[in-house]
Amino acid sequence: MAYKPLRMDKIKLIHEYYRKGVLKKKIARLVGVSKNTVKKYLSRIAELRSNDENVKINSSSLRHQPGRREVYRDELLQQRMPRIVAELGRVGVSRQLLWEEYINEHPDGFSYSRFCRKISAFKARQNVTIRQNHKAAYRLSVDFAGKKIPWFDRSDGQEKYAEVLVCTMPYSGYTFAIALASQKQEDFIHGINQALLYLGGLPKVLQSDNMKSFVKKADRYEPTFNELCTQLPSYYGIELEATRVGKPKDKASVERHVSLV
Repeated sequence: MAYKPLRMDKIKLIHEYYRKGVLKKKIARLVGVSKNTVKKYLSRIAELRSNDENVKINSSSLRHQPGRREVYRDELLQQRMPRIVAELGRVGVSRQLLWEEYINEHPDGFSYSRFCRKISAFKARQNVTIRQNHKAAYRLSVDFAGKKIPWFDRSDGQEKYAEVLVCTMPYSGYTFAIALASQKQEDFIHGINQALLYLGGLPKVLQSDNMKSFVKKADRYEPTFNELCTQLPSYYGIELEATRVGKPKDKASVERHVSLV
C-alpha cells in the first residue's frame, strides 16, 4: 500500500464495526483514525473479497493480523472503557484497582501495561479539541460562579449569600463580574444590563450555558429561551446563543475567568 499501514488489530476493528453497520465517521472516531483511512482499508478489503469470497484478511493480504481472540479482547475492553474512565475520576480509584477488577472478570485479558495504554488512547480520542477563533467585540460569554459570596444584611442582622455573575469578551478576555441576590431571571437580566453598561457597547451575540434563568428548553440546534431573555434581542439588537449541554469548552474563556473571579 502507498499509505502507512495500520496495526492489524485496528484493521480488524474497522472491518468488524463496518460489518455491524456502524457509520464510517463513527468507526474513525472509535478506532482513532481519519475517515479517509477507514475508507481506504474498507476499499482494500472489498477488493480482496471481490477477487476471492473465501479470502482471509491476514498477513498475506493485509500484512500481519492478530488472532480473533485479540480483537475480541479489545472489543470487550472498549465496551467498558467509558465506565473505567468515569471511575478514574472518583477519589481513591486507581488504574491498578480497575485493572485487577477487569482481570478478575477476564483472566485472559490484557496485561496491566497494555490496559493503561488503551485507557490513555481512549481518553486521547475523547479529548479532541477544536481551536476557537474569536472576533473582537463579537461575543459576550456569561456564567455564574459555583461559589457564593457571603454578605451581612444590616436590616435583619443575617448573613446571606450572593451569586456571582461573570461576563467575559472571549477575544480580549475583558471581564465584568457582579454579585446578585439570586440566579432568577430578573436578577440575571439585571446583571446583563450592568455588564453592557460597564462595557459601554453591545456585542453581536450573548452566549451562556443552559442555565434555567436563560434557557427554557435545551436543544443542540434550536434551544428555547425564557420569555424575559427573549426581550434582550428585540431591545438591544443582539443574538442569543446557548452552548451544548455538558460542553464547558464551548465557553472556555468565561469558565477560566470564573475560576479567577
